[in-house]
Amino acid sequence: AHRSTFGDMLITIKNTFPRAMFFGFTGTPIQDENQKKKNTTTSVFGNELHRYSIADGIRDKNVLGFDPHKVMTFKDKDVRKVVALEKAKAQNEKEAVSDPKKSKIYYKYMDPSQVEMVGYTDSKGNYIKGIEDYIPNSQYETEEHTTAVVNDILENWLTLSRNSKFHAIFATSSIPEAINYYRLMKKMKPEFKFTALFDPSIDNNGGVQFKEDGLLEIINDYNENYGQDFAIPTFQKMKKDIASRLAHKKPYERIATRPDKQINLLIVVD
Repeated sequence: AHRSTFGDMLITIKNTFPRAMFFGFTGTPIQDENQKKKNTTTSVFGNELHRYSIADGIRDKNVLGFDPHKVMTFKDKDVRKVVALEKAKAQNEKEAVSDPKKSKIYYKYMDPSQVEMVGYTDSKGNYIKGIEDYIPNSQYETEEHTTAVVNDILENWLTLSRNSKFHAIFATSSIPEAINYYRLMKKMKPEFKFTALFDPSIDNNGGVQFKEDGLLEIINDYNENYGQDFAIPTFQKMKKDIASRLAHKKPYERIATRPDKQINLLIVVD
């Protein structure tokens, strides 16, 4: 029950086998928080019969656990003030506290006891919005945030990678974002060993030309850094080369002794 069958595929299958009973399986369900064109896996394929989540897998030691830690790129008080001003429809703090009506709204959102930083579900099952729920995703596209992200990666790389013994994957939310991060990282530390990988046939939200220019740049840099000769028509071969290089598999079994031939970081989409 994958995203690839969200369109005509599922309809065709059902029309071809009208008396069949279907059981769908997916490891990447579309739920309310990541719905696609207002559809979820449940709305397309029917009610969920059983769920075995990553949390269950970690508990049963079938998959590796996560060790998440958050890095602050914006101070909580600054984020709170931006939301409070927007809700009060005030241009600045002075305007917000001077007008009685605006002041009431402003102080509500500035008070952590009235509006918490992070949303939560109350005892009745209702979701109560937090300050972060009022912040658009565009905050993650600002120069301040993206630069802070790259700085954090580069500043902590030597320690966290155990001197490049380990490699890492950096997940972005779209192809344009992946290209932007690629160019920013290249600008900030061009000698760092990294590349980017995404499906060249999808996601034209940032423009076809922008994506193609970015892809060409990534391929050319890869060829120059690793002595290869890939092009857009042979991108699938480059994908296999990246996978083998990261996994230290043939023909890169002994790459551990060649740091210059390794990939430290792979930027991916979703």
